[in-house]
Amino acid sequence: MVNYSLEVLPLTKLEQDLAKFIGNKRSEVNAERLGPNVSNLIKKSKRQSKQEIDVDGAAGEIAFAKMMGLYPNLYTNGPEKQADYIVNTSKIEVKTSRWNSAHLLLLKSQKEFDIDLYVLLTGTFSDGFRFAGAITKKDFVIQENYRKFKTGNLCYNLPQSELPLDFVEFTKYVNSGNVKTKRKKRK
Repeated sequence: MVNYSLEVLPLTKLEQDLAKFIGNKRSEVNAERLGPNVSNLIKKSKRQSKQEIDVDGAAGEIAFAKMMGLYPNLYTNGPEKQADYIVNTSKIEVKTSRWNSAHLLLLKSQKEFDIDLYVLLTGTFSDGFRFAGAITKKDFVIQENYRKFKTGNLCYNLPQSELPLDFVEFTKYVNSGNVKTKRKKRK
């Protein structure tokens, strides 16, 4: 059952512990997979370690599952390049940030992944998680959205104000596919 009533969704202590376990395990697996020389070169954030980002990501995926009434994605060393969730036939990638003003970000190397929709959640363990917006891949992965971000990295990025699907529109989209997804124009 989808929960439409929550502005911010808190995680229970058990869910937080699960997110920490999954995120930490994913960090270990990724470091082993990439090797120390490559792993140390990749910097996603100036303010967070890769491990913190992985824990936040796992927490966001658990919050998304809770919002949608799904079983959480618990993989720790599963195949890369797959959707976090499949709702009906829509393949969904959940992106999470602890910053309320976060942009939806996607590295160029991830654009070939088999994803239909990108979802942005913002929040923390102490404050809970908020559905910040969603967008289809065809509207997001376009040349005009590929530019330098604040971190100095080139990536696809959009501010929340340009994500066309709020939670209600998103759930309508994944349940019917008949919702217009035209994004708001940049000012």
